[in-house]
Amino acid sequence: MYQQQQSRIKDGTEVLRKYDDDLISLVDTMMEEGFRIIIMGDFNMDVRSGRKRLIRSLKERGIVERITSRYGAENVTNTYRWGKDPIDGLFASEELEMVRGGHRAGNPALSDHKFIWGEFTYDSILGKERG
Repeated sequence: MYQQQQSRIKDGTEVLRKYDDDLISLVDTMMEEGFRIIIMGDFNMDVRSGRKRLIRSLKERGIVERITSRYGAENVTNTYRWGKDPIDGLFASEELEMVRGGHRAGNPALSDHKFIWGEFTYDSILGKERG
């Protein structure tokens, strides 16, 4: 898939850099419109230290990986069955109040990754003035 995507990028930009740039552009657009951001997924990188440019760009916008920041990077285990690092992350705007979250072992027949989850307060998601 990587090679197929790379062959379609005409300006020579590397696939992951293009993905990161597009993601940051989308985040900027959504933030300009007043949205709070949650990005969850399999990043295929150590969410504590991989793809530093992406992590730095998100952090500059107030979006941080919430599980490692809440529980400590040293306390987060691997999220891929055969891996040694947390490669699945939950990045969220700082103004979103995470009550709890984490990774849970799932059904190996469904995925070779742990499930990632986060619980946020309604007020931080919807605002206090919702009437």
